[in-house]
Amino acid sequence: SKLPPTAFAHGSIHRPSSTQSSHGHWADPLNANAPSLYAKPNTIAPVTHEQFNSREVESSMKYLIKRHILLYAVALTFLFELLTVILRFGFAMESTRDTASTIGLMTMGLRVHHGYIGLIMIAAAVFIRPQHMLAKWVFIAGLALFASDMIHHFLVLWPATGSPQFHLVYPQ
Repeated sequence: SKLPPTAFAHGSIHRPSSTQSSHGHWADPLNANAPSLYAKPNTIAPVTHEQFNSREVESSMKYLIKRHILLYAVALTFLFELLTVILRFGFAMESTRDTASTIGLMTMGLRVHHGYIGLIMIAAAVFIRPQHMLAKWVFIAGLALFASDMIHHFLVLWPATGSPQFHLVYPQ
């Protein structure tokens, strides 16, 4: 009689100790029904078709979630950059000029780019439970802030003004 493939894996087949050698190996390893020399009772059973399909669905859901995170980050990056461009070119605001007397005093003259805040948020997302929705949104917002700052300085300001204006300190 042929044993079902998962019978031994679930520990339901036990051979009497008389079939084992003095070293604990099976005495009849050539028997088709005997487990391999290294098989152990209660090992993991082969994956069934239903389990495979659920793993496949879970894998595709993870891909979809990663894809959604990227899409949200791109959309939020666009919104942050749009706001930054409107403030810079629409309202003629410059952070080195317009925030030096307020934020510049609080930071002791160091420029705080929104990309720095984004990097801090990305690092903070690591310490939040990964499955928690807050971790995903903190990561998305941090990624968007960082990307927006890089885009603003190196793809918008540099071509438009001739300088990336990525200052680390406020001018004196």
